[in-house]
Amino acid sequence: MPFYYYADAFTEPDGNIAPGKDIGSGLESGLDVIGPGCKALTFDENITPPRFVLQLHDNFNNPAPGWVPKTSGEVEADYPGLLGSS
Repeated sequence: MPFYYYADAFTEPDGNIAPGKDIGSGLESGLDVIGPGCKALTFDENITPPRFVLQLHDNFNNPAPGWVPKTSGEVEADYPGLLGSS
């Protein structure tokens, strides 16, 4: 069973956008905590703040601080068809 999370976007110094992690005083890059098998299913730039929908591998379910856990039903409600449902 995969694990799903919403992660606010962080803009890297080079301009690339990555999932952020909450360090208490704001966001910083979360690239250093992304485990093996993590997938960015989509990037939603049409909301504020922009966010990633992430799927973590069963064996590496180590979300970064600030990543919000979501069920598959919640993800499908926000992003119909993203997980392959019709």
